Amino acid sequence: MIFLLFLFIIRTLQSLSGNKGTFITDPILSDTVMIEFTPNSSPSGVSSRSFFMIEDTHYGFDIADIYYAHSIPIEIKEIQFDGKVLQQNGAYVDPDASISFILESITTQEELLATLDIKILCENDNTLHFQELKSGNLGSSITLAKNELFSPHQRYKVSATLEQELGTSYYETPSFTISETLTLSQLIHGPNPFNPLNGSLFFEYNLSIPASIKINVYSISGERVWDKEIQANISGGTTGSNSIEWNGKNRWGEHLANGVYIAYLEFKGSGKTIRKKLKIAVLK
Repeated sequence: MIFLLFLFIIRTLQSLSGNKGTFITDPILSDTVMIEFTPNSSPSGVSSRSFFMIEDTHYGFDIADIYYAHSIPIEIKEIQFDGKVLQQNGAYVDPDASISFILESITTQEELLATLDIKILCENDNTLHFQELKSGNLGSSITLAKNELFSPHQRYKVSATLEQELGTSYYETPSFTISETLTLSQLIHGPNPFNPLNGSLFFEYNLSIPASIKINVYSISGERVWDKEIQANISGGTTGSNSIEWNGKNRWGEHLANGVYIAYLEFKGSGKTIRKKLKIAVLK
């Protein structure tokens, strides 16, 4: 069985994605195992340039000798919420967010036949909140429209299983929270100190709902040297992770002198205002 499975895996190597949970099926014996594939590295005792692992056993090979089959399983590349990919647990998602399942395949075939099993789990009570099957020629993406998939003040996780003739691809998002009131989290700024001659400073934060943003930067003497306003629902004021860049120049386009500056940030949404104060050091 291992020998047959080895030949099959070599023919479908480019579809492997162990970090997302890829399973490979032996087409003859119909047996399925989970594999881990890491290119361009070798575990202890394996001299080949690359290796893959089946049930804790490493198999080495020379990537130049691999034959790529024409029919290769489709992979779930990522799941997006209004175009954003969640990076860690605890992120906020808009209750009206659309969900897109991005698919990827290296095959040149026009027909990409598979079945996508979509599930939304509510972690508050550990129940299946939503499930839908998509079958046929799926193309490069599947999108669930904004149809009230989520309820406020709940924590969810979305998973997708892509079943196809040659194997299964699986993807699960970090857990996320739905909110109707403004909450600010994970506010950081940096690099700090920073040199405006070598790069920019970034304000990064997570919003529970869309919000308008105001940033005012003052010198120690009280002079306002830079300001920026962002409206809700545009870049910088959307639900989830946001980032605002400042190049370290003042309102007249000049690089700031060395020193300490104070940034005042104001976030407004759902009738609520959040204010923060940050210190910034400029060192050239």
